[in-house]
Amino acid sequence: MPIYPILTEWVEQSEMTAEEKSAHPGFGTTGGYLKKNDFKEAYIKAWNKASDTDRAWFLKLPNFDADIFFEITGVDLRASSAPSLSGKNGNPERNPSRTLPRTQ
Repeated sequence: MPIYPILTEWVEQSEMTAEEKSAHPGFGTTGGYLKKNDFKEAYIKAWNKASDTDRAWFLKLPNFDADIFFEITGVDLRASSAPSLSGKNGNPERNPSRTLPRTQ
């Protein structure tokens, strides 16, 4: 169940702000510009749009480590802020026993 962050997106000239237009002077020729998104911001947006099933798939991976996942993606699933995926949709709740301690 992959989650795909959008790292680049086309911004039409009509949707560009004045700041974007000054930063990309060739927008008139191309009709817009290619916006580069920060990986972590893009992944957080993709995670928030993902279904509970897709999110649960990650949490059930063997040796899933919420600290490492946060470090890489910016999505904070550590115990103090981890969302519950159980309930209405019948998805399993994150099992803390599956998270192994990090070794230094």
